[in-house]
Amino acid sequence: MTTRFAEIIELKRQLDDKLKTFGKDAIAEAFAPFFAANRDVDGVCWSQYTPYFNDGDSCEFGVHEPSIILTLAAAKAYKPEADWSEYSTARVEEKPLAECTPEELRTLAEAKESASDMLPEDEYFGYNNPRCFESWDLRDSSYNLEQMGFDNVWGQIPEEVFEFVFGDHVEVRIMRDGTVEVTECEHD
Repeated sequence: MTTRFAEIIELKRQLDDKLKTFGKDAIAEAFAPFFAANRDVDGVCWSQYTPYFNDGDSCEFGVHEPSIILTLAAAKAYKPEADWSEYSTARVEEKPLAECTPEELRTLAEAKESASDMLPEDEYFGYNNPRCFESWDLRDSSYNLEQMGFDNVWGQIPEEVFEFVFGDHVEVRIMRDGTVEVTECEHD
């Protein structure tokens, strides 16, 4: 009997591995037409997780708002809202926040309520990428995700697929070349 249980566990592991590989390829392939139609976009990224605390209610897995990673030229040319100009300029110039002056950091803190969340450990992954802009930041620009056709891909992928393929408590980044990167994310 023990051998049969070990076999079940091994089959489950193999199925999970195959599902993740197949799923990553399928999702990257689904984004290919979006990238082909939007030459200023180098990648897309998002976080997905189950919150640790929900005021006593059961916590449910969720895929959070996507962001896009613009090409360096597009990011430099992008003119965000005035309130964000100093924040965005620091990002676009790719200046590591660790090298910002105290005054620049104060500006960041004033520009964004939760600026401490924006201080990156790895500046070039996901939301910490200086060319990465959140969808709500872009809603009134030429990079509005809905107008760019992003929802044609994003809206077709069920949350369960995101969870099966990438897991829980992660940030996901898909690049134009089909590269898929998944890292752990910290959250509330």
